[in-house]
Amino acid sequence: MSDEKVEKEIEEVFWDWFLEEEQDFYYDTNREELFSTLSRKLKAIHPSLSFQFSQVQDGGKKEFIITANGDIEAFSYVTNLVERAPNASRWQFIAFKPRV
Repeated sequence: MSDEKVEKEIEEVFWDWFLEEEQDFYYDTNREELFSTLSRKLKAIHPSLSFQFSQVQDGGKKEFIITANGDIEAFSYVTNLVERAPNASRWQFIAFKPRV
């Protein structure tokens, strides 16, 4: 099996899991356990990946930001993961932290 196919499967499994848990993420339920699991799942894709959630924005959406923490080698993992993100009415998926 090619590396690209394995990466795609890992990303699909990640997004399937996220959609199962998205309500808890949205409402900030069981935060510590969910964030720990989310961090482990992202690091399984690439060790440099991390995340950030915004508060609920105008329009009722939350931002789910995936970042590579400056690791250039991980940039493609971030962009590929966000490009494969599902449509989710309560979420906007963003690659990389915007400058503050």
